[in-house]
Amino acid sequence: MKTKIILLVIVSLVVGIAIGMTISSYMTKQKIEKWKQGTTPDGMYKNYMELLQPTSEQADTLEFIIREYVNTSVKMMGDSWKTQGQLFENMEKSINPLLNDDQLKRMEEFKEKFRKFGTKPPKKDGDTNRKHPLTKDTTIKLSETPAVDSSAH
Repeated sequence: MKTKIILLVIVSLVVGIAIGMTISSYMTKQKIEKWKQGTTPDGMYKNYMELLQPTSEQADTLEFIIREYVNTSVKMMGDSWKTQGQLFENMEKSINPLLNDDQLKRMEEFKEKFRKFGTKPPKKDGDTNRKHPLTKDTTIKLSETPAVDSSAH
């Protein structure tokens, strides 16, 4: 009788843990998918429209404005990834001569893991005279944001 109770408790715990892990995995996947969708122009637009719930009078004008800014934002994110890739490429060029063989091997293994994660390294364009990304002015000026004429709609 006592072993049946212990066995029942153990089975209940195992089943509870399995159910909890399954639910946690499902919820995590949903959050990741929602995040991924939110990084696309259509996903960002949809999130803003759901947030604002515009009236029918506002919908066309808000759609135009939001799409303009979302497209600019996506372009800026892409440019940022390129700049960041160049930054790390330049860092690697600076530190590689200082590293021993074991450290260089670990660096290559790290880069390979990063590539396998789904991110492609920046394309090598053969330009060895590129300036360091931080030497140019990367400040975004308010005047560079897209001008939107709300009276056009």
